[in-house]
Amino acid sequence: MELTITLKKLAVILFILSIFFELHATKFSGEALANLEFKIEMTPWDKVEELLPRNSNFTVIDVGTGKRFKVQRRAGSSHADVQPLTHHDTKIMKEIYGGEWSWMRRAVLIQSDNLLIAGSMHGMPHGAGAIQNGFPGHFCIHFKGSTTHKTQSPDLSHHLMILKAGGKLDSYLNGLAPKPLVDAFLAGIKIKIKT
Repeated sequence: MELTITLKKLAVILFILSIFFELHATKFSGEALANLEFKIEMTPWDKVEELLPRNSNFTVIDVGTGKRFKVQRRAGSSHADVQPLTHHDTKIMKEIYGGEWSWMRRAVLIQSDNLLIAGSMHGMPHGAGAIQNGFPGHFCIHFKGSTTHKTQSPDLSHHLMILKAGGKLDSYLNGLAPKPLVDAFLAGIKIKIKT
């Protein structure tokens, strides 16, 4: 009988302690989250190239879906050539593109340490790949001022997606003259952009 009473007391004490620690942990994590701030940066390519050197790992967050996956930068001098890190990361990336690889540009945020950088990716494997991840090649991520291999000026579709990722697309479009606005509109139709 005494053992039963002692076990009941112990259970009540453990229950009260668990509530106290749960509330304390919730309060602490809430405070920690409130102090955690990310500002989306429109970082130019020449700076990104230093922040994310070759063989660095970082997280790609798709703005449209909120899905995230990890990549490694493998190469690229005018933009970042990257590969998903694992088969699981490749699967998430393919889900973002509706199950089919595509050249369609998408607004992304790049998270590395305490940085959140606006970017644009396409989802088409091409060229060489060195990681065993189920992704046959690499794909490209563009940043402010980066270019494709074929041109010396930024790709308009990537530029629009970078602006979307950085929350600056509407102000950019509102400031355009008629001809560039039509060009942006046509590029937006091509990539099915939604502001």
